[in-house]
Amino acid sequence: MKQNIVIFGGSSGIGFQLAKCLLEKGNEVVIVSGTLEKLEIARHNLGNKGIFFKVDANNESEIIEFANKIGPVDHLIITIRGSNISDLFAESQTTEVKKAFDEKFWTQYQIVRHCLNKIKPTGSIIMTSGIASQRSYPGFYWQACANGAIETLARSLSTEILPVRINVVSPGFVEQRPDDKERFEKVKKIEPKIPMKRLASKDEIIEGYLYLMNNSYTTGTTLVIDGGILNA
Repeated sequence: MKQNIVIFGGSSGIGFQLAKCLLEKGNEVVIVSGTLEKLEIARHNLGNKGIFFKVDANNESEIIEFANKIGPVDHLIITIRGSNISDLFAESQTTEVKKAFDEKFWTQYQIVRHCLNKIKPTGSIIMTSGIASQRSYPGFYWQACANGAIETLARSLSTEILPVRINVVSPGFVEQRPDDKERFEKVKKIEPKIPMKRLASKDEIIEGYLYLMNNSYTTGTTLVIDGGILNA
């Protein structure tokens, strides 16, 4: 059955791969990004399929304006990554850390807050965190805090917003391209214990989003897809 799905961060990375998969299944997919260039590239690569919106997820007014434009939604999915800073804590700059935290957590909070009334009673919300919430890596302290806040928010809202479901996907380390040996070697310097001896493919990660969309009895859950890293 055709569904209406909104993906914030759907113009690149995991979000794009998920949008492509859902479009191929015959769904109506709204792809939201803060970068016009990325949206145009995504539009071209998807053969003009989908609906495209430029929305700065750091700007609450733009999120509210977007939410007022869209109709009922079956699934709201957020795959926004935010800034990528890796300074050690002792060398960190408070303003940069606040900005990175805001871009990972507060964007997702605001999107959920203002789009909630557009989610159908049978629908769901899926946010994105990452295994840094449970694994200690030098320079990843702010990601640990942001990811933990996202996961806690989902648990806290899981009963409050019923019958709408809310869950989180927590990916481990993911390939940027197929058989990404170069990235794998870089990741091993951060995380030497990778039981699967490879990175996750984007397709393997999007299976988690598909599961959480389709399983109508799952809410308040963080689905970890890490190849066993947290158990190593």
